[in-house]
Amino acid sequence: MGVAFNGPVDLTEVVVDKSLRPFVPSAAPGMMGMNELQEFYQALASAQGAPCDVLFMGDSMIQGVNSSNDGVTGKRFQNLLIERLRRAAGVRVGGRGYIPASYGGYTTASGFTLSGTAAQSDHGLAQNGRTMSASSTLTLTGVVCSSFDVFVKRQSGAGTLSVTIDGGAPTNVVLSDTPFGDGKKVNFAAVGSIGSTHTIVISHVSGSNVIFEGIMLYNGDESAGVRLWDNAKGGEPASDFNTVTTWQGAVTTIAPDLVILGHLQVEYQAQTALATYKSAVQSLITTLRTLKTDVPILLLAPQKSNFSVSPAAGKEHDKYVEQLRQLSFENTFCSFLDLSIYIEEFWSQTDVVHPDDNGQRMYCAITARELLRHWDDLPMKVVVSDEVTTVRVVTASTYSGLSAAAKRDDTHYLIVG
Repeated sequence: MGVAFNGPVDLTEVVVDKSLRPFVPSAAPGMMGMNELQEFYQALASAQGAPCDVLFMGDSMIQGVNSSNDGVTGKRFQNLLIERLRRAAGVRVGGRGYIPASYGGYTTASGFTLSGTAAQSDHGLAQNGRTMSASSTLTLTGVVCSSFDVFVKRQSGAGTLSVTIDGGAPTNVVLSDTPFGDGKKVNFAAVGSIGSTHTIVISHVSGSNVIFEGIMLYNGDESAGVRLWDNAKGGEPASDFNTVTTWQGAVTTIAPDLVILGHLQVEYQAQTALATYKSAVQSLITTLRTLKTDVPILLLAPQKSNFSVSPAAGKEHDKYVEQLRQLSFENTFCSFLDLSIYIEEFWSQTDVVHPDDNGQRMYCAITARELLRHWDDLPMKVVVSDEVTTVRVVTASTYSGLSAAAKRDDTHYLIVG
């Protein structure tokens, strides 16, 4: 460890500024293997100049069911965590992220409003696409964005859909154009300034196999920032994501920098054989690392729910948690966080299964704290000559790569490694 100061100082005390993190228990018995996330930390440290994409994958516990409006509002765990990571990275802009064409039967989800018939399909992230029929429309009203990407499935013989912004002229998207495949995106750039509000309508124009997967909303984070990608679907075990592969094209397109993988609740409620559950999650890990070879994965175990499960001997909740823990040991690129270590069972589960708004905030607070306390470049406040100044903890290689302008007079550096 070394220290690099800009000028002579009298270092009298080092004090971590706890306002940088929410208060949660200081011990970390449920967290392990965070050094495996170095690729993510590098992306987070670079988020002011390049995208840092975070993919959430799992069942309804990760999807955010039972938060206000269930879906894309800022009160669910996914959105809260992304906002926390943005602040840590010093990113001041960012959109709502990926919104699937449907929310898997959760009708209160704050997503698209459907007119006509557009059957839910298994295409796209979270297997939550729609196959649009004649005269059908999907509308997002009053969304904040500076641009967006539309995700579709392209295939031979497919029809055409259109995209209309704020009542303007529709733009047709021909789905029979190459390249074929799931998760193909079409960009709609510069639809407005950062913070501007828009209404977006997706309409069936002609033909069959008109598959709309979802939309990615940007708000100044087109080329930099921390971005949210929702690949979680309520009621879906890990095995279903192995059987249905139409979500994989979008993941290849996205190339995420971190996957937060939280399949457990559905398997526990179904009392799935432990070996079967572990094998299914391992298959997902292998697939994700094939789609993006260097992607780190955080295996996230939720708190125990109040659902009426009478577990068989050897199939208690903690036994499923243990399977994730074992996988984090067996896969050197996986880390593990057990939220049940920190959150009392059944707490803040007003629908007996899922955390409500208070629980969503706690999920975020603990996950953010455990992620960020392992981040080498986390800012601290220190007392230097009786004045509070800024110290950044960096690796030697990071410090050597800083420009003279970056080594400001009001910032000192604690060099680790």
